[in-house]
Amino acid sequence: ERIALPPDSTEADLARAVSELASLPISLDRPAWRAWIIDGAGPASVLVVRVHHAIADGMALLGVLFSVSDEGFGTRPPGASPLPPRPRASLPPASELLRGAATLTHLLAQRADTSGLLSGSPGPRKLVAWSRPVALEPVRRAAHAADAHVNDVILAALAGALRSALGPGRARRTRGVHALVPVALAHAPGDLGNQFASVFVELPLHADSPVERLSRVRESARRAREAAGLSLGRTLVDL
Repeated sequence: ERIALPPDSTEADLARAVSELASLPISLDRPAWRAWIIDGAGPASVLVVRVHHAIADGMALLGVLFSVSDEGFGTRPPGASPLPPRPRASLPPASELLRGAATLTHLLAQRADTSGLLSGSPGPRKLVAWSRPVALEPVRRAAHAADAHVNDVILAALAGALRSALGPGRARRTRGVHALVPVALAHAPGDLGNQFASVFVELPLHADSPVERLSRVRESARRAREAAGLSLGRTLVDL
């Protein structure tokens, strides 16, 4: 479908339009995916794709979407390559099944939010937001200097942003806020690489300094990975 935003629409208008599309219920009387092209939000059009996770999800789905997208006439997305032949379906090894069971047990054992920031029941309404592009190299340098992962630096910055939004007084009294971090697992050659899990990392909103927040996030992420018993490959943003 094609959607035209009013003239002179802003990026905030685009975010609201995408949020409305993301909030639409997925109808099961037709293929469980939809795509829209949104015009009017700047010089370029925006492609929005929703796919039910029962069809595909994870890094394999991102690879497929990137492979059929481009950045202009005659261009090709960086790193795009033909998908490998699909391997024959087979049962995963026992060690992988045990690892998955341990991860599921860990996730189910997570405590409920105790911060007081969340209340009520989740609703169907979704809000979509994004940031402007961030140069990755300075983040990598900061992570290297602190003996941390790129994810740790990003989560520490997120904790600082939430702290600013709440105000220092309330932030110091806030505990129990966690980020759910997707983690891509190592996969065999020829596999689509669609095996991933999630770990909960505490966001130390109460920590006063950026250095302390990064130190606490790094330690929380380390404990989360160890508790989940995951043999980690690269995280989705830790390139």
